[in-house]
Parts: sequence; C-alpha cells; structure tokens
Amino acid sequence: MEQTGQAAPAAWKRHLYMLLVLTVCNHVQYAAARFAVMLYAIHQHASPLVIGMLLGLNSLIPALSSVGMGRMLDRSRNLRPPMLIACIVMAIGVILPFLWESIAALFIFCIVVGSSFNTFRIASQQMTGRYGQPEDRTGNYNAMAQGFSIGNLVSPLLAGFAIDHIGFSSTFLMLAMLAIPPIVVMSLGLLYLPLGEATAPGSSGDAKRSTFDLLKIPDLRRILIANVALTAAWDIFTFAWPLHGSQLQFSASQIGMIAGIFFSGTFVVRVLSALLLKHTSQWRLIITTMTSASALYVLFPFFSGFIALALLAFVLGLLLGIMQPMSMALCYDASPEDRKGEVIGLRLTLTFSLHIIIPLFSGAMGSALGMMPVWFAASAMLLTGSWISRGQWSDKA
Repeated sequence: MEQTGQAAPAAWKRHLYMLLVLTVCNHVQYAAARFAVMLYAIHQHASPLVIGMLLGLNSLIPALSSVGMGRMLDRSRNLRPPMLIACIVMAIGVILPFLWESIAALFIFCIVVGSSFNTFRIASQQMTGRYGQPEDRTGNYNAMAQGFSIGNLVSPLLAGFAIDHIGFSSTFLMLAMLAIPPIVVMSLGLLYLPLGEATAPGSSGDAKRSTFDLLKIPDLRRILIANVALTAAWDIFTFAWPLHGSQLQFSASQIGMIAGIFFSGTFVVRVLSALLLKHTSQWRLIITTMTSASALYVLFPFFSGFIALALLAFVLGLLLGIMQPMSMALCYDASPEDRKGEVIGLRLTLTFSLHIIIPLFSGAMGSALGMMPVWFAASAMLLTGSWISRGQWSDKA
C-alpha cells in the first residue's frame, strides 16, 4: 500500500485503529516490563537510588537520540522498516531477564528496551498525524491517547498478577510474546501506512538549522513547558507509588491494581475530553488540571489505606490524563510542516531527560529523606508549571 496521505483509502480509519492496536501492544509490553523491572529490583533488595538509576538508564539513549531519530524519520517516506526493526529488538530486550536472572540483565534491558520503544513511538506518533485530513488530527491523537490509557491501565495489572502467579522470570517471557502481533502485521504489510513527503538531507537547510530554533516558536515553547511539568509529575507517581506501596506492605497485585486505577482515570477523562473542550479552552483546562493535581499530590503521603489511595490515584489520573492528547496535538499543530518528526523528537527528548532526572532525583531524595518530600516535589513542579503558563489563560486555543 504505497500511498500518500492525500490518496488515502476510504477506510483509513480502520487502518488508524489497527495502528493504534499495535501501538497498544508495544506500549503494554514496554510499560509492563518496566513495571516488572522495578518490582524485581525491589525484590532483589535494591536501594531506591539503584532503582532510580535503572529507570534513568531506560531513558538515557532515547533522550540523546530522539531529535536525531525524528530528523531521520522526517527524511523517510516509508516508516514500516524502522517500526518493524524496533519491535524485533524490543522483544529481544524484554526476554533477556528470562534468560539471565540478575540485576545486570536489568541494566541491559533498560538500554535496549528504552531505545527500541522510543523509535516505535516517534514513528507511530508521526504516522497518526498523517492519517486523514488536518481537521481529523485532534481526534486521531485523542484516540492514540486513549490507547495509551488502556495500555497504562493493563500494564501494571498484567505485570503484578503475572509476578504473583508465575514469577518474575516467566513474566518477562510472557511479555516478550506481545511483540508477535506487531511483527506479523508489519512483516506481511497488512497495515496501510501513509507515506510522507520525502526530504533529502540538507534540502531544507538541515545542516544550518538548529533544533533550538524550534524553541523560538512561541506556541511551541509554551506547550513544551507545560509538557515538562506534566511529565515530571507523571514520572514521580510511577516511580514513587511502587516504593510507597512496598513500604505499606502491599502485594505486587495491590500495587499493580492502584497503578491501574490511576491509569483508568486517564482513560475515562480522555473519553470525555471532547465534551470538556466544548465548555472551555485547551489552555484553561491544562492550567486548571495542573493546579488541582498539585494540591492532590500533597495528600498522598498522609494516607495508607487501600481504598483511600485508590480514590486518590483515580482522581489524579483524571487530572493528569487530560493533558497528554492536548499536548501532542498542540505540538504537532505548532510544528513547521517539514519538521514534524523533529518536534516529536524534541518533545520526547525533554520527556526522556526527565525520565532520567526524576528517578535519580526521587531515588536520592527517597533514600536520604523518605518518600514524603518526593510527593511534595511533584506538587511543586505542577504548581510551577501552572504559574508559568498563567498568561495562556485567555488563549482560545
């Protein structure tokens, strides 16, 4: 199916949803394996600092390579080969802890899986923007965000219950099998992937322009700042909650259930996002949710009951979940036409940089001062983000 976006088949939505299903498979494999790595490291009595190093390493190469990968994909019309290769490499990385049960295997896992997942994610986000017409783009990204919510909901539940019932080693083997559907579909060419406009290296001044030039675009700069605050808060929850739950002596299943409840909140609010945006602007919604979530983070360390923590996690998921699809669509819309992949790469560079910094920062703080300051740090980051963005309150976008 060698067709451009302008000559897309009438059934392009069916292919978009097929892509999103494959993206969910890829995302579940990554997120569940990453969650299992955390619990396995805790099981091996690793310190919060070592766990933070593991999660930071998971994002190191993606943070260094996302912009370059985005530029490379901008120059490629056909994204099928890099997506297929990424799925194969990721499966190899996920199965490694099954073959070699040690902390050292987890460090290798974090490098291989983080890099391959990043390649697939940049390509799939770029493909999502190509389907249909410009007016379809917000709906496309909202559908993708709902897929991420499903993946985030399923991942900790799948990993937690699998670990409790079949053990750590078999869990990694099971998760590696999630690569089979994307590999088969991509290998057989069953999925229509719109072709982009080919951009030869240097034809648009690649050698002269800098990625930092993108930050001179006001609308793009503003949404990237908001995205940094969201990512920092999100990362602190995914890092702090398993440690907090372990300190409360919750089982792996209970920890996974509450993480799943958080992600179920992100799914619910994304289903309702179109209705919410009929009554307010995207920027007002972003600023309101950052401020509200900031207050909610302060409450976490003061509760120890399962039901209370589950309720807090669900409401937090509602607040943080609304921001991701809006940030993806706003970033894509604010990007120069021939630099869409580069902007996605820049956004992911910032995201993965925080994936490195936040676990290390949180792990060091948790080891030295306990978990309460970690929750307060998330609150402070969101409050800072909402304060910096306050000038956008009157923006109608």
